[in-house]
Amino acid sequence: MQPAHCIDLRCHSDRFRVWNEIEGRKAHVTDDPWDLILPGHSGFIAAHGGDQLVACTNHTLTTRAVLAAAPGAVVTQDGSDGQNIRFASVYLDAVAMVLRIRKRRHLPEASRAAFAAGRVEGLKALGKPLVQSAIDAVAEDQSPANDSEST
Repeated sequence: MQPAHCIDLRCHSDRFRVWNEIEGRKAHVTDDPWDLILPGHSGFIAAHGGDQLVACTNHTLTTRAVLAAAPGAVVTQDGSDGQNIRFASVYLDAVAMVLRIRKRRHLPEASRAAFAAGRVEGLKALGKPLVQSAIDAVAEDQSPANDSEST
């Protein structure tokens, strides 16, 4: 019997933080898609099967907001601490906004270049080489100048 198909949440890892709930760590390439979630402040999103996702909320007010944001959403489980709501994957962005799903931080290219330039200048100020291979490090330790100091 083949396992049921589900949406691989890693395809949204460019926008959201994907978490392996079973292992308690960031998602890896080899992880089972059924173990992955998108954690948020008011709940999380997980795969439900096919092109469906499930939003697990922490409060009934959040549940009402998810039901309003995703037309056709259905409450599949109800509990005293929250509900599970099945919805179509096309409404992921709307539900993610309601649940305040954790987003990945992106550094603008201009800031990235500025940080890189600052790092180079900082290394120069410390007198450290920008790139030093292991061979260069060994050669410096065995130089004649270091031999004369030890005698």
